[in-house]
Amino acid sequence: MSGALIRYIFSAASMAFRNWNQFWFALAPTSDIGWTRVALGIFGAIYAISWIFNLHDWIQADGRLNVSMTRYLIGDQLDGTGSAGRVSLLYLIESKGLIQGYLIAASFGSLAMALGIGGRIMAAFAWMLTLGIVHRVPMLQGAGDLLATGILGYLIIDPGKTKNWWRIGLDDRTLRWTSNLALRLMQCHVLIWLMVSFVSHLAETMWWSGNAIWWLASAQLSPWFSAYFLSDKPYFINAISHGFLILHLVTIVLLLIPNYRPMALLSSSLMAIGVWGLTGDWIYAIALILCTSPFWGVAIRELQQQESEVRESAASELNDSVKEFAIQPSVKKKPDVRHAVLKNRSRGST
Repeated sequence: MSGALIRYIFSAASMAFRNWNQFWFALAPTSDIGWTRVALGIFGAIYAISWIFNLHDWIQADGRLNVSMTRYLIGDQLDGTGSAGRVSLLYLIESKGLIQGYLIAASFGSLAMALGIGGRIMAAFAWMLTLGIVHRVPMLQGAGDLLATGILGYLIIDPGKTKNWWRIGLDDRTLRWTSNLALRLMQCHVLIWLMVSFVSHLAETMWWSGNAIWWLASAQLSPWFSAYFLSDKPYFINAISHGFLILHLVTIVLLLIPNYRPMALLSSSLMAIGVWGLTGDWIYAIALILCTSPFWGVAIRELQQQESEVRESAASELNDSVKEFAIQPSVKKKPDVRHAVLKNRSRGST
């Protein structure tokens, strides 16, 4: 009995170890994360260039968030604030020209990464410069900036293309374990983010009571609804508030089940539209759609494989039927002797 139990434990542990290695270190085509590189590269380029007209007013020497003020707000050199990890070159420059040059370099770095130039080196360059903006003015960042910057860092492991520097590489099918590792880290990051976001919603009483949309409209955050419009619609408020929570949960569940991930792409897009319509945070809405792209490549590839298998199966069945028809022996029709005898008799009688 004890020997069987020990063998069962060792077998279960061995299977868990194999599944673990298969999940993280299996070979995967680089195209699975190629879409993520392009999407986040374009997002990073727009994000960096969007600060070029006003960031210097905030962080230059006489700005509202100059170096000394920012270090004070983030609790520099205080335990438990995490300020030691907020590394940025922007803490070292305070002139308008240098700040704008930094932002242009960050924008071009992200765009070059999206175009497939530079491989891992360009991905690291773009990520470090983009992260430097987030670290320099953390109090001005939204949820979308933090989510996209976190996903962007995993492209250093594998940028999702082959060694050719001058191709976007969305059709590359090179199998690499680093591609799968980067993909899995992105997927886990997005899922953990969505789970934490869902739990944080549940921690607020206004979501449980179904009055969240009313409070968002009262704060004039929603571009869709106003407090005046919602004042006499309590059931509508409850339906929208609880419906958004349900959509959030459904998106998480669908992303966890591989066979239902194409449906998760639809639910996540609807969720992003809801974020924009209810809170007005369009940057976070776009980031949500883009950061679910690690699931796009796999879903698209699986759908293409299924379609290819169906076509191959149909072509094989058609070929088999054609061959069967071709080799089938021809059967000559035997003459009807009885009909011929009757015909001769009729002639003789006439």
